[in-house]
Amino acid sequence: MNKFLFLLMAILTTSFSARAYNFEYNGVYYNITSSTNMTVEVTYYSQSNNNYSGIVTIPNSVTYNGKNYIVTSIGNYAFVGCTSFQGLNITAKNLTTIGNYAFAGCNSITEFIFNKKITSVGNYAFNGCYSLSDITFESTTSTIFLGYGSSQGKAHGLFEDCPLEHVVIDRPLDYYIDSSYGFSPFANQDYLSDIELGIMLQAFHAIYFMATPL
Repeated sequence: MNKFLFLLMAILTTSFSARAYNFEYNGVYYNITSSTNMTVEVTYYSQSNNNYSGIVTIPNSVTYNGKNYIVTSIGNYAFVGCTSFQGLNITAKNLTTIGNYAFAGCNSITEFIFNKKITSVGNYAFNGCYSLSDITFESTTSTIFLGYGSSQGKAHGLFEDCPLEHVVIDRPLDYYIDSSYGFSPFANQDYLSDIELGIMLQAFHAIYFMATPL
């Protein structure tokens, strides 16, 4: 816990603009990531005073200055330090990216669902999520890349701070395996008692083993 608090304080004391967002829509703050493709990312009001709480809804699209924007990302540090934050209601069909430290310190989250369009989860994204026990990777054939890092440091698994009990995996996973970041995202899970492989992943494994000589 002390290591996490030290790391979080280091993040929050780094110099950032007081107003880090382009606009607010229904209580959620956004940055425009492309005026050509009309896309936005979820961000924070102020990184040193993040005020999200309760259940936050991330819609498929938002409106700003009479224009519609598609939500494609939860940005770096978007919910960092939100101890009153309880989770997301994600209806964004085109959400593809979760940034670095996106949920760091959100120790009230108990469940998280990675929808099928998400293909990248950043480093330390679930650092300090000490109540997260249930995660689901929705069914798809596309690979999701998982970053590294917990309160123990960068050479530790993405979910190492989370007391995982139930994990549903129904898609291919990828993550760092070199000498610097050698730990699986699910390493050191003392409470993990239920890992469910979905139909899509079972079929993928069956095809792989049928095609591989013994």
